[in-house]
Amino acid sequence: MAPAAGPEEQFNALALGSHFFFDGQGTASAAAAMKRYCDLLGEKELNGLPPAQWLAEKELTKADGPRVLGDGVSRFCPARAGLLKAAGEGTYERWFVAGTYEVGAGAKQMPAGAYVAAGRCGTATGSGRRSPVRCWTTSSRRRRGRCG
Repeated sequence: MAPAAGPEEQFNALALGSHFFFDGQGTASAAAAMKRYCDLLGEKELNGLPPAQWLAEKELTKADGPRVLGDGVSRFCPARAGLLKAAGEGTYERWFVAGTYEVGAGAKQMPAGAYVAAGRCGTATGSGRRSPVRCWTTSSRRRRGRCG
């Protein structure tokens, strides 16, 4: 009788049987890539976005993303389950760069509401790239929101 597969082997089998892919992790297995994702989810910012927004807009939209990431988080970083839940439900902090946005609940839309500015719109960082704007104002009566 073969020994029971461990969590890494079980997750590798799940990921290999799905259409989900881990971007740029350069690891030998899906389990190792998922563990790296778990580390990334502890960061304050991922590619200019808060972690839950990064999950919602970049990872959960991939084929089989919710299933693979849900299983991976529960196996390898259960402390991040709340972050994954918030990303899936859309109840997370969103950052927007200066511009005009359609009001709505989608990934590239600005939810209706009033928000407090936490920085100056369009300020440059020391690296020469534009920093994300963490300020916006919208109204459920308006069709578009404006940041900046």
